[in-house]
Amino acid sequence: MKRFEIMKGPLEGAHLLEASAGTGKTYTIADLYLRLILEKDLTVDRVLVVTFTNAATGELRERLRSRLKGAFQALSGGPIEDAMPRELYEKFQGAEREAALVRLRRAINFFDAAAVYTIHGFCRRMLLENAFESGHLFDTDLVSDQSALLAEVVEDFWRRRFYEARPWIYRYGCDRLVPEALAGIAAVFVENPSLRVVPPPGELDEEALDKRIAGLFALFEEIGLLWKGQKNEINGLIAAMTEKKLLKGTSYKEGDVDRRAAAMEIFLEKGDPAGDFDQLKFYTRSKLMREARVPEDVSHHLFFQMCENFSQLRERLKTDFNDFLINLKHQLINYAAAELAERKRAKNVRSFSDMLVNLHSALHGPGGEALAAALRSSFPAALIDEFQDTDTLQYEIFTRIFNRSGGLLYLIGDPKQAIYRFRGADIYAYMAAARGTGSRATLGRNWRSSPDLVRAVNTVFGRGKNPFVFDENLIGFPEVEPAPREAPAFSCDGLDSAPLQLWYLSASLATAKTGRLAVGQAESLIAGATAGEIARMLALGREGKALIGDKPLAAGDIAV
Repeated sequence: MKRFEIMKGPLEGAHLLEASAGTGKTYTIADLYLRLILEKDLTVDRVLVVTFTNAATGELRERLRSRLKGAFQALSGGPIEDAMPRELYEKFQGAEREAALVRLRRAINFFDAAAVYTIHGFCRRMLLENAFESGHLFDTDLVSDQSALLAEVVEDFWRRRFYEARPWIYRYGCDRLVPEALAGIAAVFVENPSLRVVPPPGELDEEALDKRIAGLFALFEEIGLLWKGQKNEINGLIAAMTEKKLLKGTSYKEGDVDRRAAAMEIFLEKGDPAGDFDQLKFYTRSKLMREARVPEDVSHHLFFQMCENFSQLRERLKTDFNDFLINLKHQLINYAAAELAERKRAKNVRSFSDMLVNLHSALHGPGGEALAAALRSSFPAALIDEFQDTDTLQYEIFTRIFNRSGGLLYLIGDPKQAIYRFRGADIYAYMAAARGTGSRATLGRNWRSSPDLVRAVNTVFGRGKNPFVFDENLIGFPEVEPAPREAPAFSCDGLDSAPLQLWYLSASLATAKTGRLAVGQAESLIAGATAGEIARMLALGREGKALIGDKPLAAGDIAV
């Protein structure tokens, strides 16, 4: 992948810029922003900058403002170092200098109008400013938490589906899908509407299922009557086959006969044909035939065939019930999406996820092209920060608006730092961008970490092919260079410390039963070991034996 050079970076088209940790991503965004102000004569309200969190938005605004002020001071005769790229400074000397100062002064004076948003903030602003084009109300109230409203919707679904349902639906569904569980399922899809539900719902014939359930109960009753009248004979047949070694001893031992008979008695007395009973298989004709040394020696007693039929019907109904649950979840997802939207319309409220869905729908609806054109006209350039944490819906919003000729779209992020999967961030959206953008580049130098640590990480991840499993042409490991400076070395007790160290939990800590270490136990051990090492190093720092260069190590030097 080619290295990105700030002054050669194109200011038209769609581009994916990969920025590993410490490679100066925010500096690069600020320099691209500065170039757009100076070279394209764009005002700050026409350069869209999107990042992921409110905190990051505030920090990025200040960095952009600071870059503009530094460039203004440099072009006014102040120091150039760290204020702006030297090539950009030289480009605006002579006749161009006064025009550049006018543009920078305007940008600084009107910076409060700068278009720096979170993705949700951007969507909300666009829906408000383009209410007619998007088909959405001006005065909708924004709610940050819609869980109470969603809980009402789910409870209504539960009542409608279960209160007047067939008895088996009520019993089976109530055992497995209480309203709280349903609310958890619904919330995932309401908050992440781009998710695709698999498997798709199949056809479920509830009347046919009723008949199979009735058949199960009838067969259960027949088995109970036959067992009551002939259990001694049935047990005697199995005992005789076991004693004569006609059945394999791995499944049929002499001591098992009475134990299994007692379990059968309890199962039949409970009167629940769908109840747990793992001993049933030992009474089925197919199991007896498989375990017989000579299949012809197996008794043809009716009880064994009835148990066979009963077992097969139970298995069929398990599949039916699983299909029923899948259908029920699909019904829930569809009902929750439609009903929640209707109730929010009635209350004139909108959630954060609604803003994404609404803008996406408007952009892909009948008037979508006109809306996209209006937004492109408002923002000729867009810089999307932390792109690895977007999802498919967000990616489609950006590309629908900005991936057109004449405009500029930079998608900036690092797939190795994707941490928001639980909020819907989708690595496949990043991979789609890698395929769909006009160019890809990477920031090639780490300015944050010590040179030795950079080299160590390059060694670990550069040794194997395709270290991140995904297509390495889409998500690979571009090695970065260390900054051209020597960082103060960290030494501990008189010895230089290795920049990258791996700790292993001893296999002797695993439980004897599973041969593995429980997650909770591992976390506790790791936390304890980490705290112990920090305490040890800080103690050495106080003694002047743990040093960064010649400075004693202090608590503020340590990050966890």
